[in-house]
Amino acid sequence: MFCFFPKLHDFGPHNSIHPAILVAVILGCAWYMLCLNLIVSCLHAMWLNDTLLDQMRMAKSARMNRRLNSLQTGRGIGLLSCCLGEARRKRFGSVESLQNSVESCEVYLSVLHPELKNVRVILLVDTKKHHPFNHGFFNNFLDWLKKPKFDNIEQVIYFENAMVSETYRRQLYERIYKGEGVVFGSKEVTPVLI
Repeated sequence: MFCFFPKLHDFGPHNSIHPAILVAVILGCAWYMLCLNLIVSCLHAMWLNDTLLDQMRMAKSARMNRRLNSLQTGRGIGLLSCCLGEARRKRFGSVESLQNSVESCEVYLSVLHPELKNVRVILLVDTKKHHPFNHGFFNNFLDWLKKPKFDNIEQVIYFENAMVSETYRRQLYERIYKGEGVVFGSKEVTPVLI
């Protein structure tokens, strides 16, 4: 792309830029930006070891929180927010429906109690702070490269248990010892609205 720069002054009597060179530079820059975006997104995924579904859920949760905040404060996000008022409320729904949508984006985790047998504790997971499968960039990169082969179901279960990082397990056990979470079966199950 940059090899065309010395030739910029050679076109025509007015020393102008050749249109083909201009198109090549613009397309080259666009291609460079697309490839850079792909590389950065892959490095980000390797850095945190999140799946695409986790990233989509976090983006949906952030979008719902922004909408909820804009409806509660009366201020919008865009330039036309002052003019849209009622139309925006119809599009986004009521504050209650958005709160239900935000709550549906929350992630709960069922964990075996470290001391009591056959007891499970349900914990709310903050996906912005905690990344359960993050083993560090180098180990995440090695996990991306290797393809496990399973011969029986025990190997699958062992692999799934090994995917969760030890630091995250320690954080979960500390939260259980502090009394966070709900012991499964200790409260009545609330019906889920669909």
